[in-house]
Amino acid sequence: MINSQLNRETGIYETFFGWQVSFEEIISYISKLKNFKDYPPRLLILTDAFDSTFELSNTEYRQIAELVRRYAAKFELLKDAIILNDPRATAYSLLIRNESITIPNFRFEIFSTREAAIEWLVS
Repeated sequence: MINSQLNRETGIYETFFGWQVSFEEIISYISKLKNFKDYPPRLLILTDAFDSTFELSNTEYRQIAELVRRYAAKFELLKDAIILNDPRATAYSLLIRNESITIPNFRFEIFSTREAAIEWLVS
């Protein structure tokens, strides 16, 4: 399960991934960005997936990166800091980051602490 809300104090869109996150859930979550008018043009996302595992196949990360490419184009800047602990989720996130590195207005970094992730987002 994935839940999101805007933290009005920080202006950061905070997302919480549940214990097991499926490919379909990730696609559904990213697809919400198609309503880009509901978000600020410089969107900062803090994704807390510290206790999560990703249920992905070996090729689905490419589809995720392609969907990010499609929706990131609608923003001036899309910056996502993900907090991870699970080695498999970290590996998939690295693959997604590598696939999306050529998106000019998208920044995606992986962190192990909330503090480091927020510091990077606001820098």
